[in-house]
Amino acid sequence: MFARVDHASGAAAVDMEMPDATLVIFGNPLLGMPAMQQDIRAGVVLLLCVLVADEDGQTMLIYQSVDDMFAGTSVDPSAEFATKMTGALAKLTATAAKE
Repeated sequence: MFARVDHASGAAAVDMEMPDATLVIFGNPLLGMPAMQQDIRAGVVLLLCVLVADEDGQTMLIYQSVDDMFAGTSVDPSAEFATKMTGALAKLTATAAKE
């Protein structure tokens, strides 16, 4: 994990309210660098992100698929690193959903 961004705390810092929402940013350079080697524009959409948010009392895990993330680049979504990214995202969100 590279960072956590607490959006609710950010809102509170400017005297605004919002439900709990934390962006979790993570990645693995062994997977991300090959994507950037295929197309440097991938650097704009890397790292992987999951928004953990409260919506009407339900915890939601919101994220963009790897295929969608690389849309508009020449990154091959069937490349081994992209498949591994998809698997990592699925594993992380499945584990988080159990907690």
